[in-house]
Amino acid sequence: RSLQFYLSIFYISCMQRKSLLFLLLFGLSIRLHALDYAMATDYLFLCEKSPLHFDAFYSQVAKADFKESRFDAIRYKEGGATIFINAFPKDKHALSFQLGYSLMDLNWNKNPDFNKKFFQDGIVSAAYVTTAVDQWRFVTAIGAHIDLDYFDLKNHSFYTGTFWGRFQAADNLGLHVGTTGQTGIDNTYVFPILGFDYFFAKCMLLSLIYPFEFSLHGYFSKKFSLGISYRCFGGWYRSYHRVGKNEPQPESIFTLHSSGVDIGAYYKTSKISIAAVIGGNIGGWILIKDKDNQNPHYFHYKQAPYAGIKLGYNY
Repeated sequence: RSLQFYLSIFYISCMQRKSLLFLLLFGLSIRLHALDYAMATDYLFLCEKSPLHFDAFYSQVAKADFKESRFDAIRYKEGGATIFINAFPKDKHALSFQLGYSLMDLNWNKNPDFNKKFFQDGIVSAAYVTTAVDQWRFVTAIGAHIDLDYFDLKNHSFYTGTFWGRFQAADNLGLHVGTTGQTGIDNTYVFPILGFDYFFAKCMLLSLIYPFEFSLHGYFSKKFSLGISYRCFGGWYRSYHRVGKNEPQPESIFTLHSSGVDIGAYYKTSKISIAAVIGGNIGGWILIKDKDNQNPHYFHYKQAPYAGIKLGYNY
């Protein structure tokens, strides 16, 4: 969430140390409230001081059987599109504003609590990024995910916040610290941000940053790389949705969580970026509560293959 979690694609030259240091400092993935922590669009795009960045993704988990045989299998899909409007009012200072859309397809035919399958969110966020402090990059961000089917800012929306610092400990090592969280739909979570990114063997990048990034990438040219990633599905980590009043369990609250490991191919030029991944989901669960956020019930499902694609355009 992140996280799912998806590594935003950025330019790395294994031959040019200055370019590498700049990108490690300023262009690493900064996920403010990722849609799925993995194939997400919600990173703060600031590479090359681009005023506009367009992004879209789609991922799908194949048929996954529930551990309780009386329930039908789930076929889970998610996708989204977003635009980032970036401003650079002063050297080493940047602002980024996001307008986005996400779709969750919870295709579960024998759901005992609600019949709704499609969940649409509008996403807005604002972030401030600075590298004014020597060897540090600081990110402060707030955002909202609003259910477009109900447009209820109190009962059908959740809100996110992030404060994130990255310290350039060495030429090839960055240390991460901070906090990130969400509140809304009767649930609040706060997580620490802890970890590092380490560039080694001239063209290998290891990123272990809880709760955002768990990946190993190898860069074979200025435009192409391969990666192994651990990623999550289901939106912002434990993001919740509330269903309507006419369901079998009216206004019930649910969240979905699953994770997997995949390999991916990544291609990037100065204008476009393309990523495609394929992997295996190691299982997951759906948690459903009543309208008062009580009586939790977990529905566990088994492993299944998945695939995803992500496209970006830099203007």
